Amino acid sequence: PWATDLLPHEIEENKKQVLKNRTNIVYWIGTIGGGYFGNDTKINPFRQACSENRIEFRHVSRVSAQENITLIQNSFIAPTLVGEWQERQGYIPCRIFKNISYGQFGITNSETVYKFFKRKIVYNPDTYQLFFDAERRLRSLTQEELFELMDFVKDKHTYLNRIETLMNFFVAVRSGHIL
Repeated sequence: PWATDLLPHEIEENKKQVLKNRTNIVYWIGTIGGGYFGNDTKINPFRQACSENRIEFRHVSRVSAQENITLIQNSFIAPTLVGEWQERQGYIPCRIFKNISYGQFGITNSETVYKFFKRKIVYNPDTYQLFFDAERRLRSLTQEELFELMDFVKDKHTYLNRIETLMNFFVAVRSGHIL
């Protein structure tokens, strides 16, 4: 998987913002689309659950990196929803790492993502029900549980970690360990 776009010290700074400016809006930052590779059939039931519970679902497609962070921090919850094709491929989107590093608890419809995070995040393949599961789980969430996830991302899933992996790969190739 790729990683968050924050550096470890920035994730540490985000801990100061946790649970401070939440709104009754779920900000979905990114693409919503149909078709074979689309995600709309997974997003629409989640959006319906939001609407039925007086939570606005706001789709935002183009924002700066800082606006992205602020919107996710202010979001009621910040799900990482994958389409059917992505789920079949076992795709782990960078969105999960970003949302957690910005200070949101992990919420997903992807079993692969759920297992990757050692079942410590909210998971339900039914995105309508996922909204309710997430809402219920967040009522009992402790700051320590959220910080544990943030630390996992900070320690293992930043661009620094990915650069280190690439460098190790190049060293292995150069030394003949990988042909």
